Amino acid sequence: MKGGRPGERWAPKNFKEKNAVPMGQIDLARAWYRSVNLATLNLAREINMVDVLKSANAMGVWGNTGIVRDPKGNIWFQRPGYKVGAGLQPTLPTAIGASEVNLIEMANAFITFFRGGVYATPSLVKEVRDSYGESVIYKAKPPVEIRAFSKDTADKIIGMMRAVTKIGTAKISMRNIEQQVACKTGTSDGPRDVSIWCGSPELFIAIRFGHDNYEIIKAPEYMKIMSGDSDQSISGGWIAGPLARKIIDRIYANRAKKEFSADVEAQLNRILEKNKD
Repeated sequence: MKGGRPGERWAPKNFKEKNAVPMGQIDLARAWYRSVNLATLNLAREINMVDVLKSANAMGVWGNTGIVRDPKGNIWFQRPGYKVGAGLQPTLPTAIGASEVNLIEMANAFITFFRGGVYATPSLVKEVRDSYGESVIYKAKPPVEIRAFSKDTADKIIGMMRAVTKIGTAKISMRNIEQQVACKTGTSDGPRDVSIWCGSPELFIAIRFGHDNYEIIKAPEYMKIMSGDSDQSISGGWIAGPLARKIIDRIYANRAKKEFSADVEAQLNRILEKNKD
């Protein structure tokens, strides 16, 4: 398959790690919590990328730089000078992040699962008052809510995100955390971009790191010390994970802990029972 530089054959690979996932057929849960590219691509090919993009659009992911749209395509945020372009492309590389997607639409897409499968337009500014704090000058409109997926589907996704924190790519950064969290890490080729998308039953955090000039990210000293391995592979779990953990710990230091639903925890337990390796 063609892709990347002109004339270059696109040859996708799994994330390079010392404890690599065994080759061959694996279930969706393991592919999710270990971030296995080839399994994701095989699934996308079976489903059909046109349908994959329809699902992405249903969560408000369109892939237009500087613009955010709801599932129906209505623009609710647009930076000056930016216009709606081609957006996501129905090609396999898009399934593992080849198309540009901004932080807001990705975060809001994940929140769709935390809301039981319901998409809601976020508010960048909820309210503005005068200098005395008395008169309301601006108040955001109520969010537009659109069902994107069933609650059962959403619970299964959150269950898999819970597994990421137990036996997956965020297990180190989220080890022994008191507040229940569900996360997904992201690591681009290079890596030049790393991220973590993490939430509790009431809050969600999106963190992405990278250089403006798109340089490759170098391993920080704390990562080498924590892992005890100077050659430890750089990933979203290692770079963005610790920051997300510190934020969550700080938020819930003096705040009542929240638990995910029984359905989500049942899904997590099924995954843990099936994958005891």
